[in-house]
Amino acid sequence: MYDYLCQYDKDQKLWTSAKRHEFYNENVSAGELAYFVMRNTNPSEVMQISDSDGTVMTYGSALTTAIRIAQHFDTIGLTEDDIVSIFAPNTTYVMPVALAAWFNGTPFQPMNTVMETNVCTQIFEKIQPKIIFCDGLHYEKLKKAAAAFKPAIYTICNHVENVPRIEELLEPTKSERNFKPKPLTKGPTQTMIIMLSSGTTGLPKGICLSNRYVISDMAFTYQYDTIFSTSSIDWLTGLVTLLTNVLVGGTRVITSKPYSAEYLHEIITKYKISVLVTNPSAMLELTSLPIYSKECMKSIRMLIMGGSSCPENTLKIIRSSLTNGKLYFGYGSTEMGAIAFNNRDYKLKSVGQILPNLQMKIVDSTTGERLGPNEKGEVCLRKTNDQWLGYYKNPEANKSTIDAEGFVHTGDLGYVDDEHYLYLVDRCRDVMKYWGYKWSPHEIEVLVAEMPEVKEVCAFGVYDNVKLYVPAAAVVVKPGCSLTSKDVVEFMERRSEVHYKHLDAGAFIVNELPRNRNDMADFITIYHQEEKLWKGLDKPKLCNDNISAGAKALEVLRSKNPQDIMQISDSEKTTITYGSALKAAIKIAEYFKSLSLNADDVVGILAPDTTYVMPVALASWFNGTPFQAINCKWETAVVRNLYEFSRPKIIFCDGLQYEKVKAACENFKPLIYTLCNHLENVPQIEDLLQRASGAKPLKYGSKQTMVIMVSSGTSGMPKGVCVPNSTCITDFGFTNDTTKMFSTSSIDWSSGLLTFMANVLVGGTRIITQQPFTAEYLLQLIVKYKINFLSTNPSNLIQASLLKEYTPETMQSVKLIFTAGSYCSELNLERMRSALTKGLLFYGYGGTETGGVAGRLNSNKPKSVGRLLPNVQLKIVDVNNGEHLGPNEIGEICVRHDYEWCGYYNNAKATANTLDSEGFIHTGDLGYMDEDNFLFLTGRCKDIMKYLGFQYSPNDIEEIIAEMEDVVDVCVFGVYDEVEQDVAAAAVVKREGSTLTKQQVIKYVESKTEVQHKRIHYGIFFVKELPRNHNGKLLRDKIKKICLEMERCDKNE
Repeated sequence: MYDYLCQYDKDQKLWTSAKRHEFYNENVSAGELAYFVMRNTNPSEVMQISDSDGTVMTYGSALTTAIRIAQHFDTIGLTEDDIVSIFAPNTTYVMPVALAAWFNGTPFQPMNTVMETNVCTQIFEKIQPKIIFCDGLHYEKLKKAAAAFKPAIYTICNHVENVPRIEELLEPTKSERNFKPKPLTKGPTQTMIIMLSSGTTGLPKGICLSNRYVISDMAFTYQYDTIFSTSSIDWLTGLVTLLTNVLVGGTRVITSKPYSAEYLHEIITKYKISVLVTNPSAMLELTSLPIYSKECMKSIRMLIMGGSSCPENTLKIIRSSLTNGKLYFGYGSTEMGAIAFNNRDYKLKSVGQILPNLQMKIVDSTTGERLGPNEKGEVCLRKTNDQWLGYYKNPEANKSTIDAEGFVHTGDLGYVDDEHYLYLVDRCRDVMKYWGYKWSPHEIEVLVAEMPEVKEVCAFGVYDNVKLYVPAAAVVVKPGCSLTSKDVVEFMERRSEVHYKHLDAGAFIVNELPRNRNDMADFITIYHQEEKLWKGLDKPKLCNDNISAGAKALEVLRSKNPQDIMQISDSEKTTITYGSALKAAIKIAEYFKSLSLNADDVVGILAPDTTYVMPVALASWFNGTPFQAINCKWETAVVRNLYEFSRPKIIFCDGLQYEKVKAACENFKPLIYTLCNHLENVPQIEDLLQRASGAKPLKYGSKQTMVIMVSSGTSGMPKGVCVPNSTCITDFGFTNDTTKMFSTSSIDWSSGLLTFMANVLVGGTRIITQQPFTAEYLLQLIVKYKINFLSTNPSNLIQASLLKEYTPETMQSVKLIFTAGSYCSELNLERMRSALTKGLLFYGYGGTETGGVAGRLNSNKPKSVGRLLPNVQLKIVDVNNGEHLGPNEIGEICVRHDYEWCGYYNNAKATANTLDSEGFIHTGDLGYMDEDNFLFLTGRCKDIMKYLGFQYSPNDIEEIIAEMEDVVDVCVFGVYDEVEQDVAAAAVVKREGSTLTKQQVIKYVESKTEVQHKRIHYGIFFVKELPRNHNGKLLRDKIKKICLEMERCDKNE
């Protein structure tokens, strides 16, 4: 939480706060988000502790419990139009029931157990829940209140004989492992919670809280926080702690014991509470205890307090005792959520400036006219990014609360000073609070008026610093009747079931009541046949695309235990914790800021997977600057060409590659730092870590480039592939806090980038190494670090699976393998799967430009790469005329996502050649979709090949061979091998009479190339001529067949 900027428009007399993008995508349901958070948290981590019940729920047990209850809800046909009521104190199963409702897409409605029967009856007349979970002590009350519609009632604690209890719903189910929460059916405005509030009439009304409201930022807590509220979830302060617990993480402490200052002190010290959410009355009592001290409050990192005014002296006492934390004294309402916070010893009487995404006006409560600074009136608010849904099935109440401009009238009197600080001074509606419970004078007046001796009555509150407004009543007795103050007080004690409506401040017998002049007392793929277009399942992204990957990574790293291990380098024997990684990245980011790097600059990285690659990449994101990772194996000419387009202002490299980098950048002279293998008199990364921020917001929105990958195009020369923010913050639902992940690639490859992003945007521990790949080394790492998630290519995995050490015992820790990048036979896939007794193999298809396109987890359609992934659209087009083709027709595979690809960095021509007018990326791959919407690859329509994962152009090698004096013509082609992929071979026409040998050609190519993937590994074929088409183009496939037939014949001889 921070200080927020607020601006005043003097013409409109309107205060507007800063705009802030919400962290999560509003189209993801609260249930889907909670499921994602819980599933990605260590299942053995403690989620909830009940001090009163003596129970502990882990993330694993809470998730399982909620899933089983949700499956029951689905079985009985509950939908988004039904309601689940919870009438219980903070007991063990309240949280799983609320979660289960969300998982099923059904709103839950919490109620306080102190409500009397007639109030419950009136609430149920409108809400009519299909199922109620209650404290058994209140079963009879609820049974009577719900008699008109007879819902199912389960006890959640204090069970009653012959009444269904929650434990009956917790039996294991056959389908719970495959459970998925239901998505939103009504968009971000779908009601997810119905809270209860008292209006001007005093009767509680159902306040509809939308999905957008519920998943708004809870970024003030971290996953290592221990959270406690003095309220249950039917209060906003109690609901906030539930929401942070299930949508962010941490451990929530609950209790059903009644409040006392001594008990609050015990809870804080016993559980080392770090986030406390409470009200001023509770804190006033706590600070009055002789045992209250800085020592007892030392665990508090954040104290959030609101609900009523608080004496200045108490605020000073609280702040002085928070040696390791801050007090956030604020103002909010159930309808609007948090409205304002004051976290400083400044303007103590103020509740602070309004929070982001709000507008506020102060209006004359009589005329409705807008007022300016320092003028008292009713506080009215509206959200700039949302609209409150109103009261449940209560249009009349909505009209009296929401005005024509969409402002919610709070009923609070206040003013805003010249510095835009809000002050509350009173209520303009007859609703008051006693011990935190709302009561209406009108309700008490109606009850007292039932006494036959009473002529008139006026109820009011007598203010007390701790208790707030204590109920009292002035009574006019009918002529000839006898009535005492004691009679009235005792009547209310008998007549009202709840203590907060008793006349604890007394009853006063008076002759008359003053009046005013008005006589009022004060994974699915769908084929669209007409379009000839295949579409993956529409799946809303978890995060808001307009939140930068840097901001998300910063939030993730801050939320982790700083002592938890984030990265292990096996080759360097180094370990980085989340705390040290964050500290290093911030220091480097501050240096980038001092260099004035921005979103239009580039940070270059040319190094293997070494210790500081990750902090440098993170620092780039924190600064809003894209990073470009280049593989060390690229030769100088390729690096020079890449840098001519990207022109990085600063490059971090392996010292062994320093001269190459220096030569490649001679035209623009960037700063160069070594990351490893340091050189004398050359700046090194450690120099920046002696310097002593938050992440910059996006400059260009969700399309802003955050990474520049390297890929080969049709000419064979690598190009910079722009990866937008929307791709970087995609859902990484396959890893969690406990995942140990490894990729056989560095971050300049998609498979390596995937593990980097999962590490910094979700959590877990990432293993890295500089050692070259061998199948033996891969299996050693899996066993040594108990790898759970492996990202690699089929070639590497095939080699590993052929080793005798590739066994179920070796692979027992692996839960998921991602493999893509080349064709893999079903025989090899089955051999890989055979050792994964506890895990899954995901075999897929994608590209640097396209990202993930398709995949499958099983052996259905053996030669297929699977069905389309969510949010992917695909068309197959004729390579000659570009027409759309239908099922089982072979053509070029073209892909587009739900975001706009940014193209090649500073290379409009190459982008235009790859991206068509419909926004589809032309992959250069040939394939078809069958009648079941499975994708099959058949070849390439462009002459680009791969050797051991590295792309090469036959043209590059042909140009080198053509330099030889005795060579007349040449054609390079690839001979496919499942491990090495396209192994280069060459058909050569040599000068007549030449003594040129095959070995001389091979050696000449080696002398002219720096990298293995541009050399001849298969062999040379001498031929008399090379077939060409009528346009003079080499018929490469025909030449390949001729050469391989020659080879076959030679072997037969």
